[in-house]
Amino acid sequence: HYKVIIGIIVGLIVSTMGTYAAEQVLTGDEVLYTNSTSGNKTVQAALDDLYKKTNSCKEYIPNDNPNRNIVKAYKYDEDNGSNTYCITGNEENCFITSCYDNKAKSSCPTGTIIDYKVNNDSGNNIIRFHVIHDDGEKMILQSQKNIVHDTVWYDNENKDNSKGPLTVLQVLEKATKDWNNVNEIKYTAGETNFYDNAFTGCTYSSDYKVNCKVNTYTSETLNTRKAKARMITAQEAGSTGCLFKESSCPVFMYNYLSNSIQYGGSENDGTDNGYWTMSAYSDSKIHAIFVYTKGSISGHDVLFPNAGARAVVEINK
Repeated sequence: HYKVIIGIIVGLIVSTMGTYAAEQVLTGDEVLYTNSTSGNKTVQAALDDLYKKTNSCKEYIPNDNPNRNIVKAYKYDEDNGSNTYCITGNEENCFITSCYDNKAKSSCPTGTIIDYKVNNDSGNNIIRFHVIHDDGEKMILQSQKNIVHDTVWYDNENKDNSKGPLTVLQVLEKATKDWNNVNEIKYTAGETNFYDNAFTGCTYSSDYKVNCKVNTYTSETLNTRKAKARMITAQEAGSTGCLFKESSCPVFMYNYLSNSIQYGGSENDGTDNGYWTMSAYSDSKIHAIFVYTKGSISGHDVLFPNAGARAVVEINK
């Protein structure tokens, strides 16, 4: 890709001697740039225009990508001040990124869009994710859409949140068990720290931020698990900017829910009003925490039927 650009630059300079932009710039059989329609009168103007076109090329994959299961990656941008944005990866102004080539922590910002081949089957095996946090050698991603739909947190008569998200977690693990290209996650409730701390019970502070200080459920009620995917924790959801306050989350966190557009999202999808986290609501014995379609974190009783789960996975860079 860079050789094409270098060749274009040299050709423009040699053929025009700084007077007029080249008549046409070709890549294979495709006309990428033509002066007759651009109106550019100088080499610099032509180069600026050409840079914009080549920078938006969506098919480029770096040759030195050590993780060939990363198919494409795009910079996430809700608003850069010029009415161009990239929220889902489908917008015209989405720019590719190879941030995953950098092993430094946080080289891929939260929200970065990753198309990932979760297994080697020939079917629909590419799932679109967003980066939740980049830990350096590894990244934690969450699926862009709900993988599980219309499933309660824990199905029990007493609406008890002390046993953990047994019901929805089992459904999610079954749906993702064949995702062989992601790392296996081993964790113990109340002991494994995914972000900030390992507590399973959370509420909110006076500024509506997530506050997790107790273990509502532990390994005694939710055994140590090995799985290809888990759900996001309240701590991780809070790290993206989500608060217990409407319209606080970045769009990617609540997009593709039933009423997302009504609250500032770009896409509605299905009947789910939210998706569950791994965290129980510690101020109530019957509530769990979920990411709400109104762009916030919220609590709801564990039998709430109109919620699902998004897959959180760990991959190597």
